[in-house]
Amino acid sequence: MPQSKAEKSIYAAIVRSARSSSCTTTTDPNRSSQIVPLRPVFALCQRDCPPRQRLQPSEAIFAEPALEAKPLFYAPDDTGHVYLLNLRTAAIRHIDLCDPIFKRKEHDITVIKRATWDTLRGGTPKGHPVILVWDRAVIDYRFLQRAKDQAGLYFITRPKSNSNLTRSGLRDIAPTPVNQGVTSDELVAPTSTGRIIRRITWTDPDSGQSWQYLTNEMKLSPGLIVLLYRRRWDLEKVYDQFKNKFHEKKSWASSLAAKTAPAVFLRLVHNLMVCYEATLAKAGIRNVAEEKRRKKELTKRTAKVEKAGRKMPLIISGFQQLTQRTVKFIRWLRRFLWQTRPHDEIQRILKKRYATL
Repeated sequence: MPQSKAEKSIYAAIVRSARSSSCTTTTDPNRSSQIVPLRPVFALCQRDCPPRQRLQPSEAIFAEPALEAKPLFYAPDDTGHVYLLNLRTAAIRHIDLCDPIFKRKEHDITVIKRATWDTLRGGTPKGHPVILVWDRAVIDYRFLQRAKDQAGLYFITRPKSNSNLTRSGLRDIAPTPVNQGVTSDELVAPTSTGRIIRRITWTDPDSGQSWQYLTNEMKLSPGLIVLLYRRRWDLEKVYDQFKNKFHEKKSWASSLAAKTAPAVFLRLVHNLMVCYEATLAKAGIRNVAEEKRRKKELTKRTAKVEKAGRKMPLIISGFQQLTQRTVKFIRWLRRFLWQTRPHDEIQRILKKRYATL
């Protein structure tokens, strides 16, 4: 839901516009559907599938959106935006601009430190732990330790090449399917804090290359830690959606408000699309062709991995999902959003398009 005053104003305008549309019921006894514009259905579907939900312990997991020096909007001063993606609900939040006043290219960790604990927790109620999946560019062990102590924020990231970590122990790896591919779960301590964290090593089944992950979460299985970091890719796909499908690559002007407004709109549009897509899924409308394509691709990858004498881990084979809204869905939405047609008729059109690649 909207947080800032600007977001609330924009959100209210969208809902007012939706509610002002005509909505009449058909009198044909053979038809039980309503002839309604798709616009209010889209705008109000957040009631059925709200982007912000109450999260249970261990379910509040967010991906920190480090842009890796590639700002989302290219204003004269190369202003970047930092977002927070909820990996459970796929809802996105806008944290802040990368210092729109004093610097041309502010580091992401500076923006994150400027945010409040409540912002970084994504509105999760107090007493519920939150896991943040960070890009390794934002490693600051003192800040991450303070976030855990003061706000119940745990982190998952990858070590830098110059990370100075002292090994102090080794944890047992349970022989469960979720831990397939995990080769070690070490206890290490950064010299800056002296507090124990975990360093997990996992082997990619496709290439055989080993990857390491750091976390101060001590209860989850190491395989789940790997899965959560791999899901950080979902956020990169959202950026791709913003730039290549929404075609939003520049701010509207050089003022602070003009740089912030596109990010606010993108957040609202993305969250409403996620909600509406979930509403369609409940009605049995899914991208069947894309699901078949992904299943076929997974079968090929599994055969290749087994041929090399390795095994496809459960965190890959058992966890397959679409990471962004498809071009078909976006184009369909653009075409029918403002039309007054029977809702079931519009859904049949999308279902037909989903049947083929």
